[in-house]
Amino acid sequence: MTDRLVDIQYRAADGVADLQQILDLQLSNLERAVSADHIESDGFVTVQHDLELLTAMNDVQRHVVAVADGQVVGYALSMLPSFEQRIPILQPMCRMLEKLRAQGHPMLQGPFMIMGQICVAAAARGQGVPYGLYACMRQLYAPQYSSLITEVSRRNPRSSHVHQRVGFQLLQRYTDPDGEIWDLIGWDLNTQEPIES
Repeated sequence: MTDRLVDIQYRAADGVADLQQILDLQLSNLERAVSADHIESDGFVTVQHDLELLTAMNDVQRHVVAVADGQVVGYALSMLPSFEQRIPILQPMCRMLEKLRAQGHPMLQGPFMIMGQICVAAAARGQGVPYGLYACMRQLYAPQYSSLITEVSRRNPRSSHVHQRVGFQLLQRYTDPDGEIWDLIGWDLNTQEPIES
């Protein structure tokens, strides 16, 4: 049985040390770095950032981290739509958001932020870390943004399950140019509903 981490704290990312630890955690959970069994049971992340891009994103809107014993054990990346040109894999999502916004989708009528990626270290899984990250994001960003938007690959059932429990709603399902099927989902940051953990 794995020892449970105690005293996990949630806060905005602060400085290069946090950002480098995010990159280290990201690298070990990239789809190409994990087994098929791991993908099925624990999920994966798709996009690999570099320190320059991650810093630029954090300078505009700080990422959220879960920290235990001084180590980042989880993160949720904050991204404004203006970064889409620097992350090509997200461009189909941004085109879909523009289309839905033009069609008057209520979740996209106010200012929104994109959650660019969420990841939890193996040692911290099963302890509600994604819910803590999202609760922190809501506390930090509800005053500025009406909703939080992200997308989840249909091949990532663990992530889909977590987002459903947080309260994300399906906005659109689409297939990108490479044939990957994505659920574009949104969460009302001003909802009073508690996050289910």
